[in-house]
Amino acid sequence: MATSGKREKMVIEGYEAPDFTAKVADDYIFQINPEKYDRTQESSVKEDTRRLANGDSIPSNKSVDQEYLTLDFYIDSTGAVGGCDDVEANIKALKKLCVDVNGKIHRANYLKVRWGTDFTFPCEMTELKTDFVLFKPDGTPVRAKVMAKLRQFIDADAKAKQNNLSSPDLSHIKTVVDGDTLPMLCHNVYGDPKYYIQVAAYNHLINFNVLTPGQRIIFPRLTDD
Repeated sequence: MATSGKREKMVIEGYEAPDFTAKVADDYIFQINPEKYDRTQESSVKEDTRRLANGDSIPSNKSVDQEYLTLDFYIDSTGAVGGCDDVEANIKALKKLCVDVNGKIHRANYLKVRWGTDFTFPCEMTELKTDFVLFKPDGTPVRAKVMAKLRQFIDADAKAKQNNLSSPDLSHIKTVVDGDTLPMLCHNVYGDPKYYIQVAAYNHLINFNVLTPGQRIIFPRLTDD
């Protein structure tokens, strides 16, 4: 758990490319900074090992550490705090930036959470929960408590460097061109297209049926058991 006394407003930025280029025009600027945020490390273990025809397998039984950021904050249009005239419109803008599919890239935007000069968290949003807690007599919400959970995102090139995957016998990084499909790329790399689900999960692909030209995908190395 971490806290901050910075006066700057926390900001969420959106990007259309996994290397955090092609910035989306409108940032989400927090009306009220979180009083705290949580950063947690979660480990997952894939227990089923999938074998290829040559006897090699995609390693799926080792622990993978993933960092998550959880934010709890308020949105208020009562006038007690400036910066918001419409709670529902504020939440709609947050959802559009962080959750809704961007038609240009066929998935939600890649995100960076920033707070001052010291805090930067590249990520994608995995959960957004809103509790409306105060209303006008006609039922219009004027205060909401929001919980956002964001998963750390590392693009394919950075992940390869982080895992020392520069040798071609350890992994493959492919740049998508027009017409590519994930099963086709899996066939080219592994000799079998059926491992596209595992590759999609490894790269955190939300919609693996639609690949974007220029997108870079890691195909995990094969190991002998």
